[in-house]
Amino acid sequence: MSYIYSMVDLWNEGGTTFKGIQINVTNTSSAAASRVMDLQVGGVSQFQVAPNGQQFGTLGTALLPSISFIGDPNTGMYSPAADTIALSTAGAEAMRITSTGNVVLNPSSGYVSIGTFTVSDKLTINGGGIFIENDTNGPTDTWVRNINAGSSARSRVVFNASGNSWSMGMGSSANNGNALTWNVDVASANTERLRLATGGDLTPGADNTQNFGSGSLRWATIYAGTGTINTSDERYKVLREGGDLSDAEHRAWSAVRAIVYRDKDSFERKGDAARLHIGYSWQSIQAAFEAEGLDAARYGLWCEDALEAPVEKTRTATRPVEGHTETVLVMEEYQETYTEMEPTGETRGGLRYSQCSVIEAAWLRRELASLTARVSALEAI
Repeated sequence: MSYIYSMVDLWNEGGTTFKGIQINVTNTSSAAASRVMDLQVGGVSQFQVAPNGQQFGTLGTALLPSISFIGDPNTGMYSPAADTIALSTAGAEAMRITSTGNVVLNPSSGYVSIGTFTVSDKLTINGGGIFIENDTNGPTDTWVRNINAGSSARSRVVFNASGNSWSMGMGSSANNGNALTWNVDVASANTERLRLATGGDLTPGADNTQNFGSGSLRWATIYAGTGTINTSDERYKVLREGGDLSDAEHRAWSAVRAIVYRDKDSFERKGDAARLHIGYSWQSIQAAFEAEGLDAARYGLWCEDALEAPVEKTRTATRPVEGHTETVLVMEEYQETYTEMEPTGETRGGLRYSQCSVIEAAWLRRELASLTARVSALEAI
């Protein structure tokens, strides 16, 4: 190989510190564009050093980055645009930091691995969790964590807003085995609300404390292989005066009539094709009880639920401005529309048909016993 300029020297004095090349320039008040060093090729600058020590290189490309390595010239750092830096590997862009501070990976091949050199997905985290926080509209964050603390090991996804949070994952603050649980944390009180066991059983977070649906948000149809099981153990009941129905209650129920009807929502959709149903009238039961001096609301078979309806509201939120590329993320505020349930001041009546069936059967028993006694008396004549 031939050299245009070649400086060769040998320095082998033991214990001596040396400098191969020294350029010493005394700078008093030079212009800002002054350079201590300016290496050029064909009159084009390739590398510069300013009096303050700042170094300047070419912008470079993904194939030939301006800062690279001997033996691997297509891997390094370069600048693809103003105020932007990028890293390339094997001659292709792998990552860039934009002028607004956004970090962008190559969307076709970019993978991120934290805590391990083994990469299997777009994001791999080993030995820790993810915490994402957005303080634009108050303390709001979403985080994923895995905590190993003996018998309390757990992995959870947490959604937090204004100090309250919902979480979903394996286990909770106490060891729940391999069950998948949904928890709510309000005012630092973490409470399990729902659990999916490994056997497939779906159970509430606590016994006999939560409802399935509401007076305003009802399930349409429940399909099941068998009926519901209601606790009927007398050890869990406080009987009223021996537990028998009173004469007034029997008389009240005798005035309740069965009716044949179509569901109003179904009738509005299907007309006469809507199916017929058979049941009791909530109003007729109330009237029958009142006629005997009884308050229907005192009985669990008669229910009146306050109604809520969705109300459209707006709030300030942020979103990316349309028309910008993913490498230049610009945010804007806008008015977001959302719905929230609020009381309507109205109510809807309902019945527990299992209890209606019991009082119906008790009344029929009593009537049958009365008729049997009268027939026996007549036969004895």
